[in-house]
Amino acid sequence: MVLDQIQHEVHIAAPVERVWRLLTEPEHVRPREGNSTLVEFTLTPQDGGTRVRVVEREFRALDMSPDEQAAHARDNLPGWTGGFAGLVEHAQRAVA
Repeated sequence: MVLDQIQHEVHIAAPVERVWRLLTEPEHVRPREGNSTLVEFTLTPQDGGTRVRVVEREFRALDMSPDEQAAHARDNLPGWTGGFAGLVEHAQRAVA
């Protein structure tokens, strides 16, 4: 069965404005080629920092077999965990 969405959340000890810039400004973003899914970020002020929630969806719409879609969804969750570790480090270093 193909998951049609995965999600991950993290708290970053940096203001929403800083985190937003890191997620949206071209010098901080690496575009990816090929099949793509819909990725939605929600930033919420929390405890003097920012709660970041990412939801990636539409894996079933990818131009690949159902087994490949399922593997893609499974493989992407650890990628968000690792990617968020870098985001947390960069955002917090910038405000320190």
